[in-house]
Amino acid sequence: MRTIAVIGVFVISTGFFFAGTPAHSQTFTLKNTAFTLSTEAKFGAMYGEGEEIVYGAPSGAKYLSQLLWDMKPLWYAGSGLSLRITNPASWVGLFTGLSVKFGIPGRTGSIIDRDWKDYDNQYLTNFSIHDNDTQKAIFIDYDIGLSIPIRFKRAYTMNLNLFGRFSWMELAWYSRDGYKQYGTLISSSPERWTPWDPSIPKTPLSGPAISYSQVWLIVSPGLALDFPVLDWFSIGVSCTASPLIYAAAEDHHMSPANNVQFNDYPQGGLLLEPHLEFVFSPRKWLDLSLYASYRHISGAKGDSYKNNSPIKSADSIGAGYHALDAGLSFQMNFQRRKQL
Repeated sequence: MRTIAVIGVFVISTGFFFAGTPAHSQTFTLKNTAFTLSTEAKFGAMYGEGEEIVYGAPSGAKYLSQLLWDMKPLWYAGSGLSLRITNPASWVGLFTGLSVKFGIPGRTGSIIDRDWKDYDNQYLTNFSIHDNDTQKAIFIDYDIGLSIPIRFKRAYTMNLNLFGRFSWMELAWYSRDGYKQYGTLISSSPERWTPWDPSIPKTPLSGPAISYSQVWLIVSPGLALDFPVLDWFSIGVSCTASPLIYAAAEDHHMSPANNVQFNDYPQGGLLLEPHLEFVFSPRKWLDLSLYASYRHISGAKGDSYKNNSPIKSADSIGAGYHALDAGLSFQMNFQRRKQL
């Protein structure tokens, strides 16, 4: 409830800020420099999943376990603030922007838990599924970069934007109830299991199962292009990619028969995030945008600690994140012309 209240205050405050905006557009210069300050409110949904992996070897060729935490969908509200500084003579400029999104807590699907217990044969042996709630989802992106205009004969200007992005994500899930289908343990030394099969009877489960959280810090370079189509309509495309990924994750198995906590520290891998945006500008001071992006993080590996004791195998765990993000943005542009 506290998170919902924070989201409500955040969005309502943004709405009051918009309501007090003068409905006209101006441009101002400060010693040959023009400034544009923009603020926005956004609403949308994400459709994807968080991923938790336990590897059988540092090479990562074999899985021992994989857990997929649904966000199907995760609704969110957010806001942003940006500043663009431009030289009127060349229109080359600098820009910076901050975007914050808060996921709305609630049921977002299931968690699927798969285990490959029979390590040598590498076939699936155990399968379980639980109801999944997303308890926390915070997404913060800060951009800073350079905007370079590319002029055309008909006075249209395409902007090439080169930027760096600092991203912070904090996610928490909680699962309970569900069912399991496990193969049969044939021998314990070496460990041999019969393979999982969909026809295995489902054993009902009740009560808390697993909680899992991820915190991500990512630094990535990006490239963006803004294409003017009409005076009131433009298209923006961008992409960021980076191996500069750092994360911390916590897995807590809450079953009375197996109450254990794991703390994982994956890093590296690859972030890839393309973005597409359609911008409608009915007034110079107002932009309405439809946007979609896909954030894909894979290959992050690191060490794990079980009940605060290190697990000896290096790079024994992994983490991932894959989600489509689509929404609607309302942006107000504050511009003023004043020669100093």
